[in-house]
Amino acid sequence: MRYLLFVMALGLPYSVKAAPDTWDLGMGLMVGEPSGLSFKLFVDTNHAFDGGLSFSFKDQTFHGHADYLLHFPGKGGGIGAGSWVPYAGVGAKLQFLDEDREHSNDGLAARLPIGVVFHPSGTPLDFFIEVVPGMQILPETDPEIGGALGGRFYF
Repeated sequence: MRYLLFVMALGLPYSVKAAPDTWDLGMGLMVGEPSGLSFKLFVDTNHAFDGGLSFSFKDQTFHGHADYLLHFPGKGGGIGAGSWVPYAGVGAKLQFLDEDREHSNDGLAARLPIGVVFHPSGTPLDFFIEVVPGMQILPETDPEIGGALGGRFYF
């Protein structure tokens, strides 16, 4: 474990960027409803795909989601270091539960993530906060809302 941390520390200065570039992958954690792992892949400076694998403490279910995001940068024309950039998107969520449960909450939902992301200057990190209104489609139609606060490290 020490050797892995040593190798990562040696490589960190070479991976530090002002902001994510095209096809950069970020991985991290999100806390909220639901909480879990967060992923983000930039297609260009204003468009990205994100996803997550998470657990809902409210519903006691596991979630997997994927979204297409459009960022709205200021005058700089892209995701800039040290700037707050709002974004919005559209996506889907799969919700699944262990078969041993009495009532299954397996389902499919549409998502509309709305948030803001911050990229600190000179780091391969981002921090985000988002609200996600949506609509459960299967097994029944119900409105829902989620939200998360999180961060990612870009490779």
